[in-house]
Amino acid sequence: MINKFFELLFLFLFGSLIGYILEFFYRNLIDKEYINPGFLKGPYIPIYGFGLILLNLFSYFSFNLFYKI
Repeated sequence: MINKFFELLFLFLFGSLIGYILEFFYRNLIDKEYINPGFLKGPYIPIYGFGLILLNLFSYFSFNLFYKI
């Protein structure tokens, strides 16, 4: 149980960090100036972390491929 918690926590932090990095570079390439995409103190955007957790939880169910997409 505690192992699953740390796995989900790692997925959340990893997704939040990777989402921040991707959005940071995308915004800086488009606008040609420094724009901080996050609203928290630190390099995290929680919506990407929640999205990665949701994708992980959907992988445990056996849906039709059409429903997964």
